[in-house]
Amino acid sequence: MRRYLELLGLIREDSYVTTSHLAQVLGVSSRTIRSDIAQLNDELRTWGARVTSTPRKGVTLVVCNRQRYSLYRPEYEQSDLTQDERTRQIAEYLLTVEKPVLLDDLADMLHFSRSTLKRDMREVRQLLGEFDLTIDNRAYHGMRVHGEEVGIRNCLAHLKRVVCLNNDSAEGDELAALRAIVTRQVTDHHFQISDIAVENLAVHLYIAIKRVRMGNRIELDPQMISELARETKGGSMDVATEILEQVEHAYDVSFPQGEAYNFLARLSGKQIVSLDDATANTIVTEENTRLAFSMLERVRESYQIDLRYDIELVTTLAMHLAPLRTRMKYGLPSVNPLLDEIRHSYVLAFSMATVACSVLEGELGYDVPADEVAYVAMYLSVALDRHRDKTDEKDNVLVVCGSGRASSEMLAHRIRDLFGRYLNIVGTTSAHELGRVDFSDIDYAFSTVTIEHPIPVPIVEVSTFLADRDVSNITRALSEGRMSRLATELINPNLVFWGSFESKEAVISFLCRKMKDCADLPDDFEQLVLEREEAGTTAFGNLVAIAHPIRAVGAEDILALAVLRHPIDWGGEDAQLVFLLSIGQKKSRGLASFYRMMNSLVGSRPYVERLIASKSVEEVRRTLRLVAEAGA
Repeated sequence: MRRYLELLGLIREDSYVTTSHLAQVLGVSSRTIRSDIAQLNDELRTWGARVTSTPRKGVTLVVCNRQRYSLYRPEYEQSDLTQDERTRQIAEYLLTVEKPVLLDDLADMLHFSRSTLKRDMREVRQLLGEFDLTIDNRAYHGMRVHGEEVGIRNCLAHLKRVVCLNNDSAEGDELAALRAIVTRQVTDHHFQISDIAVENLAVHLYIAIKRVRMGNRIELDPQMISELARETKGGSMDVATEILEQVEHAYDVSFPQGEAYNFLARLSGKQIVSLDDATANTIVTEENTRLAFSMLERVRESYQIDLRYDIELVTTLAMHLAPLRTRMKYGLPSVNPLLDEIRHSYVLAFSMATVACSVLEGELGYDVPADEVAYVAMYLSVALDRHRDKTDEKDNVLVVCGSGRASSEMLAHRIRDLFGRYLNIVGTTSAHELGRVDFSDIDYAFSTVTIEHPIPVPIVEVSTFLADRDVSNITRALSEGRMSRLATELINPNLVFWGSFESKEAVISFLCRKMKDCADLPDDFEQLVLEREEAGTTAFGNLVAIAHPIRAVGAEDILALAVLRHPIDWGGEDAQLVFLLSIGQKKSRGLASFYRMMNSLVGSRPYVERLIASKSVEEVRRTLRLVAEAGA
């Protein structure tokens, strides 16, 4: 929708509004507002109305031809604004208006029908609630937003960020100038922050200028100011001081002490930390190192993957905790633009990060949001790649050779060279000795001769010298075999169910009960699964949820699946395919492959729909086999 039509929604017939207020609400300059009013009058002229301006009062709408204008309003009412856009517009108006406003007046100002506005108010309240804001609505008095000034600014920043990402023309000249000030200072001081962080700081400065001019200031108690001064010595303080001095000079505004330290906290919370930038003077506190180690211990308990002694991970995580704790302590939201991609494409790392961050909630009282969890997941994902040999299972191979021990050992050595990351050579034998082999812990037989009698594992025929063709055959067999085996072995036909459930808790209770009937699991198994849900959602989008206990129990990996007839709420996400995974206390041979399969499933709506439409265990296995092979 053109901005000058949005402008019309803020101009009333029976009152005046200043161009500076309109500029503040729409996030543009007063000069832009005057230009938009001129365009708006060109539009309104043919519909019997115009916007007039009165010195020292502002602008108002004058309708000359009521019948003609009534034909124009329905066209505006049926504009292409989505509910999200209407919600943003309503919230932004309520956050910036200085007096209570009646619902009918708000509907007139925004040119929405009363029924549309009433429906949208539920979304508005939900949006404001995310920032601990409420709407006080008194009969015959009107609506007004109530809450802390920090919450109001965080909400306005969220709304402005949406505008900046989706409509560059709404940024305004001021925002661009503020962005330039921040960029220049962080560059001059070699203070590393991301481009998104620069944008966010510019938005917060823009809002701070407007709010301070309106008399709305952030007040911090002396103890908090002392703590900030102690925690943010050096670079952060210097950069913040330079930025604020330039902004005060450029915009003729004075920031009181509380405002200055609030900006300092925001700046400190956005600093990028990495081992590459660490110097001899870089301090990694003992407390943060202990917390990082505790987070990785919680991961080990839940997933049987031990990353505690990855020094690079522990150090980087401890360094990351410094700005993260600043953000958490002072209620400064951090937006991770890769959140959805990380949740959907790195299911294991995100799940592990959720469990890891529960340590911060338990020890420090921080409720870590998903955006922050995703940053931790990025570190864990890199560490998992680094330790793939330790976290990935290896298949066991028996080498069968008909030309003697020397050639058998040569072939085994060649296989180790090319596939040692994926395979263990458990032994060599000849074809006529296969009858005496115990295949209980063997996954494949690689043979240079034709095996006449059936054996219980796949056979891959190869040449003694392992030609290129043999390498391709082995690669294909490993990929298809592992994934096919994963889909077949993990799916217990007695633990696949179809049905209707009304809540997450009902599904979990049902699956836990059924799983305990099939395996030796502790009495508190269901409670352990619910504890994991309290740590953070196990829904990963695309209707998929993967529940599991907060720590590994039982001996073996066990998987159950509930295919629901209709989606249910799962921690704020819809879920219709609910997996319950119990990770055994023994070293898992299939965990990494299972989560790779889940990455593929979460990223593929057709496979999800195919599973939802399935009617039998064999259909489920067949579909998961395809999913697994796609993710191989």
